[in-house]
Amino acid sequence: MRGSGSPHASPSTPEIWQKSGRYESARDVFFKARDRAKKEWILGPTHEEVITTLVAGEISSYRQLPKNFYQVQTKFRDEIRPRFGLMRAKEFIMKDAYSFDATDEAAQVSYQKMYDAYVRIFRRCGLKAMPVEADTGVMGGKFSHEFMVPAETGESEVAFCPSSDYAANVEKAISKLPERTAPASASKAEPEKFPTPGVVTIEALSKPPYGVAAHDQIKTLVYLAQSKLVLILLRAITN
Repeated sequence: MRGSGSPHASPSTPEIWQKSGRYESARDVFFKARDRAKKEWILGPTHEEVITTLVAGEISSYRQLPKNFYQVQTKFRDEIRPRFGLMRAKEFIMKDAYSFDATDEAAQVSYQKMYDAYVRIFRRCGLKAMPVEADTGVMGGKFSHEFMVPAETGESEVAFCPSSDYAANVEKAISKLPERTAPASASKAEPEKFPTPGVVTIEALSKPPYGVAAHDQIKTLVYLAQSKLVLILLRAITN
């Protein structure tokens, strides 16, 4: 079974978003409007809630699964860092596909089928597309991959390893801890408070009389972003 949407905006009522919980968790990216009756409408930043509501009226048993739906639809996201220009702005058109499966394992099989299909599509188009791990962001979810085509200009940066198949969006990328030179027991010591007057760098704290290895330190940064305090913890590493 499949359904296709029109490439025009389709506002939805807040109820389906309240039911899923994303009326609160995704509220920062919503574009909202009220009609002459003061009824609230939301211009969809994504359409999982709409599709799920549709499927709930069509599927009544797991025996009807798996099913895939797709649509081509306009989306609206009031993102803090919109992608301007030809790449993507706050209004954009996207093709979405949604699988409905009876188990989590079956859902992962459907995900892999979609992944493999995109690999074949880009290959047949002659594009050197790189599948990279991506942050699910405010939309949520366990897994997310983006297919990036290397270019001189673009909207994202990618961290990748040329000697392996690892690649990730810089918002998702992780780093590997260096090999520890200290005994394993050293990292199991009880937390200890001690004064560090005049010590402002990781390197200084790693030297006597403190002797705290760089990979055992966390740098704390405090920023004021959009009138909100933001605390950033960075693991210290050495070259």
